[in-house]
Amino acid sequence: KPQDLSNTCWAFATLGLLHNSFFNSVSSQVVLRLSPSKAATPAAGVRFKAQEIANLVWSFATLNCKANGMIESFAPCILQMCSIGNGSYTEESIARCIKRQEVANLAWSCAVSEEYPKELMPLLYTALFGKGCQGDPDFLKKLYGDNGIQK
Repeated sequence: KPQDLSNTCWAFATLGLLHNSFFNSVSSQVVLRLSPSKAATPAAGVRFKAQEIANLVWSFATLNCKANGMIESFAPCILQMCSIGNGSYTEESIARCIKRQEVANLAWSCAVSEEYPKELMPLLYTALFGKGCQGDPDFLKKLYGDNGIQK
């Protein structure tokens, strides 16, 4: 199950333990199972919740373990879960499915892993800084129900 996989990787990362063969197997299996040839659509991995994806990629980044295409494989899942139905998204549609801490973890993981899915980066930017609201921090705080990305 995605949650079990995410929790196991998170536990390894929290302890600072890199088990190379386990993490290599995880990344290759995620990429394989989310590939368009294995699924009805590239985003069939929507079974993963946003928190599970964020924790999984955070675990790899925390251990400085290459994700080998895993973040790229998750991009269609994230886009689908945040979509308003026609492939586009808004600050509101993103906030309904993913917390800003999870977005920050995803963005940081992309940087550490050096994986920058071109379709995912605008969504992460919009989630962190807004688009239609012109980056109004008060609007984003209210939307996400948090204290913002800076205290």
